[in-house]
Amino acid sequence: MLKRLFVVICGVGVMIVTAGPASAQAGTQPKEKTVTTGTKVKEKTKSAVKTTGTVLSDAEITAAVKTKLLADKTTSGMNINVDTSHGVVTLTGPVSSVAERREALKLAHETKGVKRVVSKLKMEKEKK
Repeated sequence: MLKRLFVVICGVGVMIVTAGPASAQAGTQPKEKTVTTGTKVKEKTKSAVKTTGTVLSDAEITAAVKTKLLADKTTSGMNINVDTSHGVVTLTGPVSSVAERREALKLAHETKGVKRVVSKLKMEKEKK
């Protein structure tokens, strides 16, 4: 039940993150005044879109990977931290088995937009 709640929360978070900056950016685009400044404005807007697009993509990738981990029964999505930078996903945290680590890495690799996955997952020592 708790995993389902987090899946829903992550989904809503993705919608909020992607809608907020996109609508804010659309409303603040500068208007062209002259031919020479218009070219400069277009170049600045394009570079801002590229920068913002990278951040949005990373947030979407992080949310998608985290949602997959939470929805999967073999992974402990609550214990695995997901960070994304320029399409490179880093997974950190404890895992209880090799199978769990393998499944977490597989889910991350299969996510759209992921270029590479870095594993910093550590095997938990069994309590006796």
